[in-house]
Amino acid sequence: MGLIEFGLYAILVIVYFLVVLRWLNEPLASLFQENLFRYAIVSVSLILGQGILLDIVTSNLLWLAKWIKGRERK
Repeated sequence: MGLIEFGLYAILVIVYFLVVLRWLNEPLASLFQENLFRYAIVSVSLILGQGILLDIVTSNLLWLAKWIKGRERK
């Protein structure tokens, strides 16, 4: 399961990166120029949120995969 989890994380991180790059690039750059402290807080919050969200999504996908595999054996 480690390789599957790693693959899921890689895909989700790439999607997250593209979303942030597209929609948050300009606001974050502007915030960086205007208020560095607020930028730091927002950036750390995004990093923590990403980690939590990726863990939840990956755990649910792995649970779903095990559940489907268990149903196929019956």
